[in-house]
Amino acid sequence: QYEEAVRMLEHVVKIREKREESDPKRLASEHWLERAYLENEQYEEAVKMLEHVVKVGCVTLNEDDRSRLKLQHQLGRAYLKNEQYEEAVKIFQHVFKILERRDEFDSERLASERWLARAYEANGQYPQASKLLEHVVKIKSEKTSEDEPSRIPSQRALARVKRLCSENPDLQNSSS
Repeated sequence: QYEEAVRMLEHVVKIREKREESDPKRLASEHWLERAYLENEQYEEAVKMLEHVVKVGCVTLNEDDRSRLKLQHQLGRAYLKNEQYEEAVKIFQHVFKILERRDEFDSERLASERWLARAYEANGQYPQASKLLEHVVKIKSEKTSEDEPSRIPSQRALARVKRLCSENPDLQNSSS
């Protein structure tokens, strides 16, 4: 099913390549193709397409524009899927730096912290992941009731990362 979507969207993107890079219809087609690539587990193609869309978005959208941040976030997720962990860390750090200006209870900021923690964990940066997850768990415990199911993934991730920290004591003082 996704293979057919990819073929159709590749055709649409090819037709729209004649338009300006910043043309909204061209960018929308490229964005949909990137999503189809991800669903079809064509991670390298998704990363290439997203890098292009993000590059154009960085020129045409303000740094704190919600659409731009979403595209950058999506690129970070594609990097994780493609096992490009250092790149994922860099893009999620950038997104978090922008969202960090918001209230610490802001749901997009918390999600950004959680994704940065995932990237840190994937990159073997367990102490950094633990620090972020401790903050997310703390905020969620202040914000939601004790039996709130949305707290569980962050709590489990924190437990996993703490275990990894204890299994890798040489990384405890690592700051990169």
